[in-house]
Amino acid sequence: MRLAGKTAVVTGGARGIGAATAVLLAREGASVLVADVNGAGADRVADTILKDGGTAEAFRVDVTDPAGVDEMMDRAIERLGGLEIVFNNAGIEGEMTPIEQTPIEEWHRVIDVNLTGTFLGCRAAVPRMRERRGGSIINVGSMMSFLALANAAAYCAAKSAVVMLTKATAIETAKDGIRVNVVCPGAVATPMQQHVLEGLRGHAFETEEELQTARTELAAGHPMRRVAEPEEIADAVLFLASDESSYLTGSELRVDGGLTAICAAVDHWADARESSK
Repeated sequence: MRLAGKTAVVTGGARGIGAATAVLLAREGASVLVADVNGAGADRVADTILKDGGTAEAFRVDVTDPAGVDEMMDRAIERLGGLEIVFNNAGIEGEMTPIEQTPIEEWHRVIDVNLTGTFLGCRAAVPRMRERRGGSIINVGSMMSFLALANAAAYCAAKSAVVMLTKATAIETAKDGIRVNVVCPGAVATPMQQHVLEGLRGHAFETEEELQTARTELAAGHPMRRVAEPEEIADAVLFLASDESSYLTGSELRVDGGLTAICAAVDHWADARESSK
């Protein structure tokens, strides 16, 4: 197993990408601290790992709380024996509102969880990994680290900043054997994605069929013509966590079905030409 003998911390581990990653890392031999503000959800994922024969423990944490994040890292070392992998995955999507209608409290909430929470995770991990002579930190960006979306200014700002936070941290810590990279998913079939789609539609989905129709329409914008499953993002995180990516640091891994490879201006120009015929 690729991660045998290593300990991983996964924030936002109660559902979606975080849960899928926690389960996969455990299957590859890592002892996993499943951390989330949703303590009951973290317990469920940890129990799933234990029933699968892996090693895991749940930990309730608010990633915007510096003391809580420090305690989380220490818990991994004290209870699970190490700190070789940190997956700063916790995030929120925020409300879909025009910038002039975005309350300052909402701006701070989105920035605090997505950006400050990632910063605190890096800040807490680095000295502990330095003592242990290395490690891998994986942060989470987004397709919106590179492509703007209307009515999502705070989220776009936070996720684009996570990319540069990753690069700056990677430069500082390369000499210590610490690698820092960021995985940037495209559309993924998670509860968070459903919330975003409902925001774009302006109402909650009343049926599963309506949700699937919206996901099909979203998928059509990706060259691969589908959205990702959480397990596909987890596979990318596993690569960044493992020694198979030993010469990779300060990089963004775009797992987006080709979405950010599209030249949007040319694409829109082609659509406009077609519609004018």
